[in-house]
Amino acid sequence: MDDTLEVGGSIRLKSPLTKGMILALKSRRLDLSAPKHKSTDPMKLQLWNKAGEIVLQILIYSKENMVSFNSRTQVSLLDGWGERETIFHIATSFQSTSRFTISVHDCGDKYQILFNLTTVHFFQKRFSINSSATKVTYRQGSGNDSPTTLSPSLQVSVYSSDALPTVEKKAIQLGVPLSIELLEYLTWNGDNELRMYYLSRGNILHEDAYSSGGKTKGWKQGDLHELGITLKAGSPVAAIRLESSEDDIHSKSGFIQTLSHSPQGRWVQGRKIAKAINGSDIAAVVSHSNGVMVAVYLYYQDENLHLRELVWSPDAGRWVKSRFDAGVQRRGTAIYVTSEDGEIYVEWVDETNRRVGAKRSTLLLEAGVAVKKAGKKPEQLDGRD
Repeated sequence: MDDTLEVGGSIRLKSPLTKGMILALKSRRLDLSAPKHKSTDPMKLQLWNKAGEIVLQILIYSKENMVSFNSRTQVSLLDGWGERETIFHIATSFQSTSRFTISVHDCGDKYQILFNLTTVHFFQKRFSINSSATKVTYRQGSGNDSPTTLSPSLQVSVYSSDALPTVEKKAIQLGVPLSIELLEYLTWNGDNELRMYYLSRGNILHEDAYSSGGKTKGWKQGDLHELGITLKAGSPVAAIRLESSEDDIHSKSGFIQTLSHSPQGRWVQGRKIAKAINGSDIAAVVSHSNGVMVAVYLYYQDENLHLRELVWSPDAGRWVKSRFDAGVQRRGTAIYVTSEDGEIYVEWVDETNRRVGAKRSTLLLEAGVAVKKAGKKPEQLDGRD
């Protein structure tokens, strides 16, 4: 049965928040409209341990729609507060609603904080002992007046993660925080295999992998981050699957570089294959014929803003810039490419905001013709085809 936590009050949890347990704080509203009062003091949710320390503090600034996380220890040469983490604009990800839940999942070494079923942050625990939360307090502003963001009272429950419905457990297992920048994802085998590529703290390129069966069932973090590849925020990544056990991604931050996941299970950093204008999008596709890979086609904007094509085939064994040139396009235009029945379709948005494109045949490569001959300029489409 839920306990009720009133604003300005505190409650002791019926059972401590330990590894595998989830604390749910259920509000009857989330109001992201501008507050009527002038107070800029945040709404505070604080989780306390039995030693009287704050193991996790969640601050919601109703006026700015900002959220931050912190902790405070009793034993400190200073004031005990740690470094505040991950402030973001909540209104960009959530809307006002009549039902809103803040959940804290104890992962053992860190807390996973979810708003409804969306992970917003992982907070690394800062206490080696007495890390289990036993009490929760709820404060609003300096005078504990009626909250503008959450309801005046919260329903509080502690659950085992194993007891949750399947869809909720999957949301927790997914656990992709909003503080990362998702760049690309790749699925195959009827969506039973999934790879996600994203920038995390320090703009380091990461991979998370999901499998629906086998020894590696569920989500796990890949080892791509061990290469220490740092990209500029907003740098695009194009991910393709070459064979049954090999992934290949092309990342760009001023140039395009290949990264391959070998059948031996390790990531290998390839060479730089082309220069691209800063802000360029990239798109790649694998073309097949009768179930056999024919070639990989990659599209980008070069240093002169021309939309160009790179081609790689097993026969050539290297990347070659074809003669395809769609001319100057506006910087950063979105590029889309698909492959169907031996045809490659590439589309983009031109200077007049029309979606235009080109198509080409891959049959020349099947016959082992040199890659440079495959650069025949495709038939131009004007968006009405």
